[in-house]
Amino acid sequence: MICNISGQPTLNPVVSPKSRKIFDKSLIIEYININGKDPITNESLNINELIELNNSNTDTDTVNSRPLN
Repeated sequence: MICNISGQPTLNPVVSPKSRKIFDKSLIIEYININGKDPITNESLNINELIELNNSNTDTDTVNSRPLN
């Protein structure tokens, strides 16, 4: 899962109910503490509104791909 703040894989993903986007929990908490809103929609957002996701695939270095043809 990719964080919509950093653009990097996250090991602790949460979803904002305002934008329905995935964020790394620590980054979105820091953003909310500073700005008090969702970084995508600019709607007011509280930390307790975040929805935690189960990230069972913690191996972010492995990508299963298939040939284009």
